[in-house]
Amino acid sequence: MIDRLLISVSRKQAQLGVRKAATFFARRLWDMLFHSRELFFAIDLSDHTLPSGSGNGSVEVREKRSLSDLTEKEQEALRSHGGSELLSIFEKRLAGGHRLLLTYVDGEVAGAAWIYTGGSGRFLMIPLSQKEFFIVAVFIIDRFRGKGISLPSLILLLEKMKKESFRRGFICTKEWNFYRRSIEKAGFKLLGKVRKVRFFGRDIFIWSHEKGFEFE
Repeated sequence: MIDRLLISVSRKQAQLGVRKAATFFARRLWDMLFHSRELFFAIDLSDHTLPSGSGNGSVEVREKRSLSDLTEKEQEALRSHGGSELLSIFEKRLAGGHRLLLTYVDGEVAGAAWIYTGGSGRFLMIPLSQKEFFIVAVFIIDRFRGKGISLPSLILLLEKMKKESFRRGFICTKEWNFYRRSIEKAGFKLLGKVRKVRFFGRDIFIWSHEKGFEFE
């Protein structure tokens, strides 16, 4: 009787383990197919004329080398968007080699972007050469959204990188993100689609190349 009971319990535990494993893999597959796909864009600055960045003359882009370069007012503006955690993220990224560029409208912080430049050997979806850069993230603070700031700020960022002799840039965005319009208007071309899957602590990238667009 006891043996039968133990066998029954063992079977139930095994079935529960199988169900948990199946659920885990099903969720990972669902994320891979539907939630993690991004559009991957590229721009060649070496032979590309950027559209005018003066569509909104009050917009500026300035680089900050460290958090100590930020005034209290600038830090407060960033906290209003992402809390103190956002400043912690900036600090870690700056320490990790990223570059922080803030967008200003009439002297007020309106958004930010952080980029990573090539030459360090770090892998960000694709390997970056010495004169290539990856725009890791861009955001506009809520109260400045809908005011035509995204495109001018992106163009000013690209102009800055071009002046520094960078010849190629990359950026990713979700398929549903309206920021895609600004990316394309700035001159980026769709290189392909990529799915990023976090699997057992590792990032796996699944690529599909856009036909008709070649990038040497």
